[in-house]
Amino acid sequence: MSENRSAPRKPVLRGCLGVFLGLVLAVTAAGAWMTGYLPVQLFSQARWKDPARMDQRVTMVSALLLTHRLEGRTRGEVVDLLGAPTRTDYFADWDLVYWLGDERGLFGIDSEWLVLRLGPDGRVVERRVVTD
Repeated sequence: MSENRSAPRKPVLRGCLGVFLGLVLAVTAAGAWMTGYLPVQLFSQARWKDPARMDQRVTMVSALLLTHRLEGRTRGEVVDLLGAPTRTDYFADWDLVYWLGDERGLFGIDSEWLVLRLGPDGRVVERRVVTD
């Protein structure tokens, strides 16, 4: 009498695969949360401009850049949207500089900044999120 040993292994393999995939998803989600890339907040002009909430800018900058085209705006239009630029000696080669908050990441020790460059016509031609 011959035994078919492959049949009982399939449910065990499927179960192991399910547990493995669940662990991968859990570790990925935890890593995203720990590195600061979650949560992401919708851009709010009021929260962005609020001095008590300036540290929330780092969680809003992605939404800002997705929902508001900054290229082509004048300095005045940017200041109307984002408020006065941050006073700093950093990034002197950029025209408008906004402090976003502490650098996202597990070992973030720097700050993140939104920097904008104006072209000869006074309109934004380049924007970047950078760290100091």
